[in-house]
Amino acid sequence: MSKGDVVSGLESVDPGAFLTLRPTSGREWVINNIFFNSSSELYWSDGELDLLCDCYLGFGRWSWEVVHLRHSFFLKIKNVSDSSSLIGYSGVVLK
Repeated sequence: MSKGDVVSGLESVDPGAFLTLRPTSGREWVINNIFFNSSSELYWSDGELDLLCDCYLGFGRWSWEVVHLRHSFFLKIKNVSDSSSLIGYSGVVLK
């Protein structure tokens, strides 16, 4: 991926499992939106420590100005529902 390219994805995530949004080493992303269809938790992580930033116990989407990600600081979204959940995201490659 090159600077300015869209980074996005949509995955089925098992109950209790995570979708990790983590650029490869040397890359940086800006994430604008996260979409989901069941209860989810959003974590900021450095790979050793996970900070619960938000717990959304409904359906829909998280939206904010931007979240900057790099290999050393990234997002993890946990499916906290009793069944598989679709989780998606969209953003832009910075570097």
